[in-house]
Amino acid sequence: MHRWSFQRIVLWLAPVLLLLGVLCALLLARRAAGVSATAAEERALADWSVARTLVTDHVYGLQASTPAPLLKDSLWRILLAVAGWFTGSVQAAAWLLGALCAAGTLLVLLALARRLFPFPPFIYFAAALAVIMPGLATQALSGTSIPLAMLLATAAALAHVDGLQGRRRILPAWAAVFVGLLLWIRVEFAVLWLIFWVHALCMMKPAGAKGEGRRVAAVRGLSGLFVLALFMLPLVARNVRLLEVPWPQMPGAALSAQALAGLAPARMIGRSLALAWDVLPGLFASASGVPLLQNGLGRLYVWFGVILLGVLAGWRVGDRAHTLALFDVVLAPVFLALVIPFLGMDSATTVLGALGPMFTLAAAFGIFRAPFLAEQLYRKWKEGLPEAEGFVIWWALAGGVLLLVAVLSMGRFTSRSMREMADRGRVRESASRLLLSGRIPVRSAVTDLPGWMAFAHDLPILDLTGEFSPGLLTYVGEDGQWSREGLDRVRQEQKPDVAVLGGPDAEFLDSLLPETLERIVKESAPSQQVILVPLPSSDR
Repeated sequence: MHRWSFQRIVLWLAPVLLLLGVLCALLLARRAAGVSATAAEERALADWSVARTLVTDHVYGLQASTPAPLLKDSLWRILLAVAGWFTGSVQAAAWLLGALCAAGTLLVLLALARRLFPFPPFIYFAAALAVIMPGLATQALSGTSIPLAMLLATAAALAHVDGLQGRRRILPAWAAVFVGLLLWIRVEFAVLWLIFWVHALCMMKPAGAKGEGRRVAAVRGLSGLFVLALFMLPLVARNVRLLEVPWPQMPGAALSAQALAGLAPARMIGRSLALAWDVLPGLFASASGVPLLQNGLGRLYVWFGVILLGVLAGWRVGDRAHTLALFDVVLAPVFLALVIPFLGMDSATTVLGALGPMFTLAAAFGIFRAPFLAEQLYRKWKEGLPEAEGFVIWWALAGGVLLLVAVLSMGRFTSRSMREMADRGRVRESASRLLLSGRIPVRSAVTDLPGWMAFAHDLPILDLTGEFSPGLLTYVGEDGQWSREGLDRVRQEQKPDVAVLGGPDAEFLDSLLPETLERIVKESAPSQQVILVPLPSSDR
């Protein structure tokens, strides 16, 4: 075998093997901690339950009796159902698909790294950092849609960069297709296409005096919006059939079309911008969902990398396409802040988390490209070249510090995750024993933990998140909060036997229930709780 061919095989295979090793270690740690399936995240259990219903009853919903609208994670749940039908277990299918998506994301990231800076040490370092830093490997075993979102977002970025570098047409159709698929995970991913569009307009130089280059980018950006609209059409059609509205107002969304309809345009814009301004600092402060931006040192590495990309783009045409990382870190929180008042905050972690590999690549680039920039500046002021050992020392020190941050972050994340999962499993098992003990005659329940209740218990559920009981969404007020009178009416009409509360709004939802009732159990652990409240027999 030719020496270069062997090197290329190792370049692609070694990072994937490292990823598989980390995944196996995480699985062994989870098994040693005795973590059960019901200890998974609530959103993962909801996805598994919908996929199981699709396989067994051919109905898209948490339960066969209640079809659900296509609001979030639809693509992931459909893929889980297909893989679950082949494997016989949706949980195993979630781990298998998560590992495949993580491996695919890593390979796409390698291709993106080669286009950014075809320097083997940089490519290997970027791949190792992506594997060791919490995010890619840990999300692969979360059972949620984030691994799929990472793969599609990174693939869309690669297609977009290829378009700016001449390998494809500007704003290529493939990038729009990948973003369109992302809409089937979260509709908020439409902001990714807006970032591509703005980035292309800023990077394109006029092809002539009339500026045809930017004109082409503007037209292709509009055609991409048409592609996204085609992907949205099935979602809207199902929602109209089930809910009679294209997209419902979900709990937590502070604004709705109905609330804004009676406002003057200036007041409507002012109110939405004020709400966006309120959430923007939080999005920038932690970049929710991106572990590398959760601490000051990691954030410093990312910003150094993206700013260096911006500096290099000033005089090197080849680096301009990769300023996409700078646009991501600046514009993604801004665009998300503009849509959060209408769609709610719960998707920020998924959208920003999907961009995590891009930020990791930018951090690695800052380390490996800085010495070459210093060399170019050195040549302008003095003849000759600096000693090459300085390059190696800088890479070892700066890269070693970042890898140490990654290893420590992975250790802390794994320890905290195992502890939270163990606590969550213990609390839920205690609540399940009480539900099955017969002390409370349970024929139906109202809950804000629909995923766990559907996955662990076979009984009718009223979903207080609104996604799987869309009829309840009519009782969400114009401010995005539940109407107490509305929930009381639902309780009188549906007559659930017990309220099972445990989500982030548990205390608020608990206050909507009769205040005189004694809580049968409140099992709690750090950051975990399940509250069971029997509803009065007089209401039945």
